[in-house]
Amino acid sequence: MDPGLLKAIRQGNRDRIKRLAKEKPDFFTKRIPQGNTVLHISARLATGNNYVIDILIHPRKWDDLHGLTKIFTTVEVLRMHDIEGNTPLHIAVRNGHFEVVRNILSNESRLLQCRNEAGKSPLSITIEASLAVIAQYIYDTSLDCLLKEKFSLVYERDNHGQTPLHLTAKNGRLNILKMLVNDYPDASEVFDHRQCNILHLAAEFGHAKMVSYLLNLPEIKDFVNSSDVDGNNPLHLAAMHFISDVVYILSKNKKVNIRVTNNKLKTALEIAHESPENPKRAIQKAQTEMFLHLTIKALKAAYANQALDPEDILENLRFSGILMGDIDDKGAKKWLKLCP
Repeated sequence: MDPGLLKAIRQGNRDRIKRLAKEKPDFFTKRIPQGNTVLHISARLATGNNYVIDILIHPRKWDDLHGLTKIFTTVEVLRMHDIEGNTPLHIAVRNGHFEVVRNILSNESRLLQCRNEAGKSPLSITIEASLAVIAQYIYDTSLDCLLKEKFSLVYERDNHGQTPLHLTAKNGRLNILKMLVNDYPDASEVFDHRQCNILHLAAEFGHAKMVSYLLNLPEIKDFVNSSDVDGNNPLHLAAMHFISDVVYILSKNKKVNIRVTNNKLKTALEIAHESPENPKRAIQKAQTEMFLHLTIKALKAAYANQALDPEDILENLRFSGILMGDIDDKGAKKWLKLCP
């Protein structure tokens, strides 16, 4: 890439940029070693470089810039990607440049389908970066595209098998999650490569309000006790990280089985007792002990409030394989009375 052009872009020197576009349009297709084009660099810098992007996307608007149209088409320049697979749209989104995003999408909305080497779509990146305004705009744009192109970004997975909804649950963006779930309720049932659903992630990352909201969704009721690859359900994950408010919410819910064990045959209460200091929170030991105390207190209260009757215990025994064979209900109840 020409050093003079690169300097002009970084300085936002419009006259210099326009002159180079007129005299040496081929400069605008060159790349630096990282694979970045002029458009990538402009998308990364301050939104004042929307001017550069406008020149590249709409050369016919500008006097004496028709030479650019002979070098590349608008679609070609917008679809160029760097060594990480990022298009200029990915870059603009990651840097929070709304005007650049809007300019690009107004010309080529199908770029929303492009994923980088990490499997991230522009919508996924906005959610990860908690850019609510851009996420809303991209989502609205994708709905328009859905009617025309028959695709949906909501179901797109990254390299970890996570959809935008998973990323929303991790980041705790309840307003975005409500928007996605309202339009695509079945997307809430999708599991990632760890076999985690959105309730797992909301619980693991400590988003209490989101957990409360999800527990009231009919689409989630069958998944409140579902296990990830390690056999951990949402309650296990919250207990593991001493997230006491989430543990309290989950353990109070009658749909949540507080006695279920993970692959290591540990209940949530046992996990909380045995877990090391919380790796997810940069907190001091005293605070860790406080969270641990509150977590165990919530679980013990749940055990007291959810005391099982004999029928429930028998059902659990059958499920676990302790009661097998031809033992009928009468014989099983007699066996139960003999147990300590």
